[in-house]
Amino acid sequence: TYSHLLIIIICIKVFLGIINLKNYKKMNLKTSIILGLTLTLLSIVSCSKSDSVDPINPSNIIAENTAKLIGSWEIENIITANCTDPNDNETLESGCETEEGSEVCLLGIQTFFQDNTFSLEYIMTVDGDTMETETDFGNWEILNSDNISITTEEETVSKNYVLTDNTFSMISTDGEFGCDETINAIKNK
Repeated sequence: TYSHLLIIIICIKVFLGIINLKNYKKMNLKTSIILGLTLTLLSIVSCSKSDSVDPINPSNIIAENTAKLIGSWEIENIITANCTDPNDNETLESGCETEEGSEVCLLGIQTFFQDNTFSLEYIMTVDGDTMETETDFGNWEILNSDNISITTEEETVSKNYVLTDNTFSMISTDGEFGCDETINAIKNK
């Protein structure tokens, strides 16, 4: 707090001689030293009490990240890397490209609901017409500060994740092909 900062500044000034306590008629060197030590002790004690930080409560992180995750996320890309077969390494970007004179767009939306269910929808359009839609559903649960459990019809997997207010990434390893897969998304507003 401000008062603690003021005490520290006064102590520093006393010890550096910026405030010369010898100039005060009623104070002698012994009094100056005692005052300086007292102020220093007070600043250390008061700072240690006010600056102490409680350890982070894991259940708070789970609740915080659960609240952050709820909502709709637009998938920016899916990166497949470090595959056993290097030909399987690829980056799939969301967005549009022109292929053979047609505009081909790929959009992925993952929505995490409050009841711990999710939907994952991929939409592919060609020149504005929807050509393909794929939707998956499942359950999710934040396990700790960097692991999320994802359950689909096929399996339940624990994935690493990184979450901010606006970005979300899930990282996992595919045992079948030996690839690391990273899904990067931004929060829809």
